[in-house]
Amino acid sequence: MNQRMCRKVAGSIYNNVLSGNLTVAANRLNKVSSNQQRKVLTLFNTKAFESLGNNNGAGLIMDFASYRGYQKGMKAIGGTEGLAQTIYESMNLQLSKTLETACASTIESLPQSTFGWEKLLFKEKVLSIKNKIAKHLMNINNKSAVKKVKISPKAVKVIPEEFKGIFADLSGKSGQDFTETAYQNMVKHMNLNGIAPKSIIIKGSDGLMSVTGGYNPVTNSINYSMGFLDKLSREEQINLIAHELKHCEQFNNMIRTEGIGIQEYARALSENCVRNAIKESSLDNIMFRLNYKKALENGKGEEFIQNAIKKSTENLISKLETSFAETLNMPKISATSPEGLNAYKHLEAQRKYEGLDFMGLGGENYRSNPLEVEAYNFGDKIEKIFKEFMP
Repeated sequence: MNQRMCRKVAGSIYNNVLSGNLTVAANRLNKVSSNQQRKVLTLFNTKAFESLGNNNGAGLIMDFASYRGYQKGMKAIGGTEGLAQTIYESMNLQLSKTLETACASTIESLPQSTFGWEKLLFKEKVLSIKNKIAKHLMNINNKSAVKKVKISPKAVKVIPEEFKGIFADLSGKSGQDFTETAYQNMVKHMNLNGIAPKSIIIKGSDGLMSVTGGYNPVTNSINYSMGFLDKLSREEQINLIAHELKHCEQFNNMIRTEGIGIQEYARALSENCVRNAIKESSLDNIMFRLNYKKALENGKGEEFIQNAIKKSTENLISKLETSFAETLNMPKISATSPEGLNAYKHLEAQRKYEGLDFMGLGGENYRSNPLEVEAYNFGDKIEKIFKEFMP
């Protein structure tokens, strides 16, 4: 296959992936001989970066690579671990060179925590089943009812006083209007004025599984892809808003606590980042992992890690001082107070934090991390109250 034909195939694959037709794109690539696939993928990667920029281009490439790995993994033997390894190998092959140029800016812009999409997909399935059952029962009732029973009107439910502020002015709102109002109400309810981001940033395309986003503990921002507004129900939206604002509260409290501050906060983030980056399953920085392996071979693995943590900590401090400028001016939290003790627990949890993988799925360590346990419980609580009291 000549260069012109490779470009044509790459263009066709790009258009299909961009449109969400991953199956068509994968089938088109599979028709190309194995020794030509790398050329086509390189042209596809280049077009993605040139057309969409570093961040969105890298996201598109990851989506296609993940899908190809998933399709191959489904045919392989090895259960979940075998599937994950096949996906990783497929992504590593596709991203090994082209993604390196955009890796730094892409990873930096990605939120460090996101909603558990396993849970979301499960909820969608349950909701679908419940709707089908309700419709079936309604049909039975309409056909077999002999007499109509007069049902007394339900008692008007009164929202508990402490939660009234959250749901004020939300009736009848949806989309951007609902999100902005719910966000500001939640910020006020949690006493996060001047601490939380001014608003949620909605931009970028959705990921392979669904909506992506979360709280970024470096930039003190909350970001979600465009599907947040039109693919999620209002209940799911307010759950996510509460969830991410709880993370915001957690990290801001760490910085305000005596004995932690910016220095220890930056080091905890750096330790977590470096330790996760050297894992074989990591896709964050391929070159970093290769350099670590070389240091390990020379008996200097731990020295390499400590130097990387020190350098990362130094680089983070100035960024954090800018992102959390208002937080640094707030009163300190006593290390022995309930809030302070909780902050130290969260600092240790951050050092051991394992986020969602590139498929948007989280393992047991992610689900049991104190940071996530608290955020999930809070989000679920607000969603439950919303369903109970809001029309």
